[in-house]
Amino acid sequence: MANGNVFLLVPENKFDTKLPADLKTYDWTEYQYDPNDPTAEPTPVVIHPTWRQLAEHNVYEFGPAVPVQHQGAVVYVVELLASWIKGDVAKIQATGFTLLEVVEARQFIADNQPEPVEPVTAE
Repeated sequence: MANGNVFLLVPENKFDTKLPADLKTYDWTEYQYDPNDPTAEPTPVVIHPTWRQLAEHNVYEFGPAVPVQHQGAVVYVVELLASWIKGDVAKIQATGFTLLEVVEARQFIADNQPEPVEPVTAE
């Protein structure tokens, strides 16, 4: 297998930044239609997403990005399918964001949940 699911910790202040320019695996094409000419061919537009857009685009495949508090800041846990052969993993590592595998990601999310609040009951 040349690819697999990875979990990326994206800091909140980087969540709306675009993916690195050389990381084109996650680009997709949308089509713009001319509202004034319904017979015109749609124009293809390549979307090079932000981390937020990528998470939203893949929500049905991987679920939503999970925001957690970690060391006083919000980070988003984003699941991706990444290729080792195509260099996706190396390009993602170059961002400096932390990569986790599934067990690590689950534990990270569990460890960074707010403390449960005990319900108030009448005595």
